[in-house]
Amino acid sequence: MLLQHFLLTHLTLVKIMKLEEFENQYRNAMDDTLNQLQTVILLLAQVESQVRKISSSVQSLSLTVEKYINENKSE
Repeated sequence: MLLQHFLLTHLTLVKIMKLEEFENQYRNAMDDTLNQLQTVILLLAQVESQVRKISSSVQSLSLTVEKYINENKSE
């Protein structure tokens, strides 16, 4: 009877330890994933900013080239 109680107690402790280990691994994986997501969001914001700058530059260059072509057509 005492041995049975000991074994049940021991098995319960093993389950608790495994559950705690699982919970720790889950939390660590979730933290890593959220950190990666935050990094991606920050990088996307930088990309979006660069795309706007490039778009503005292309538009400005296009207007300059069109103006140059129109000025040279009339000569």
